[in-house]
Amino acid sequence: MNTAFSTVKHPSLLKAILEGFIDGILIVTEHGEWIHANDRARRICRQFAQGLSQPDRVPHEIWSACQRLIDTLNPTNCTTTAEDEIAAGKSMSYRVRAQWLPIEPFQPP
Repeated sequence: MNTAFSTVKHPSLLKAILEGFIDGILIVTEHGEWIHANDRARRICRQFAQGLSQPDRVPHEIWSACQRLIDTLNPTNCTTTAEDEIAAGKSMSYRVRAQWLPIEPFQPP
């Protein structure tokens, strides 16, 4: 499996760092395929995917921020971000921030 971590010198260290974040970190392709999700991100996605036939898909609520970012893609400037706040019940909400993660030089981020 070719992941973002295969291009990193110490992939296990990078995975350990991502798992340690209190925030949910979900790394996906521009087609919505999961590359990596830390434990917190997996729990958040499961919360929104309850009752769906494909629980490993990016929930629509999160994907909408990603789609806005994709729609504004400027190949020379990958510093753009898209933010959103999504409700997860009556008293809980999450802040979603989508941004490009350039992995290799000459490939789309």
